[in-house]
Amino acid sequence: AVGPVARFEARLGGGGSFPGPARARVLWMGVDGGEAFDELRRRVAQSGGPFVERPDPKPFHPHLTLARCEPPWEAESVRRFVDLLEPLR
Repeated sequence: AVGPVARFEARLGGGGSFPGPARARVLWMGVDGGEAFDELRRRVAQSGGPFVERPDPKPFHPHLTLARCEPPWEAESVRRFVDLLEPLR
């Protein structure tokens, strides 16, 4: 749907939780793929446009989902997890 995409490098680093440490349901690690990654995101959004009722108004933050937490993890456990990822920034 988006056509060929040139190979690009991505860096993993840092992390956090959605929606936040107090009610974490998703633990993630950040992804930085530079302009090539941004272009891929734009192309995917554009090709999917006709199938999307309304675009997501939230800004795009590339990430790798590491875990889903049901029920949410305790805030202190989430903070310790995020602290472990900090040196990877």
